Amino acid sequence: MLKSFYPVIATSRIEESRDFYTRLMGFETTFEADWYISLRRPGPLGTSWALLDHTHPTIPRGTAPRSRGSPAQLRGRGRRRRMGAPGRAARV
Repeated sequence: MLKSFYPVIATSRIEESRDFYTRLMGFETTFEADWYISLRRPGPLGTSWALLDHTHPTIPRGTAPRSRGSPAQLRGRGRRRRMGAPGRAARV
């Protein structure tokens, strides 16, 4: 039985991603370096995630594929279309 997990999101836009998860999703920063940020969402069903700059020299080349999505895709005009509204192709 799965009791916990720790997703790690690879991104080259680590500060923008941190801002998205802390301001809009309610996460708190628990650790921060220039290439790695640990986040925690408080509460009874709290969860922890990490953001990892996949371009950092300590990450072995080719081991962390870059996500094609963006936190910015969840904001602003066209939100439904970008998230894959029925009848339209999702932009990723």
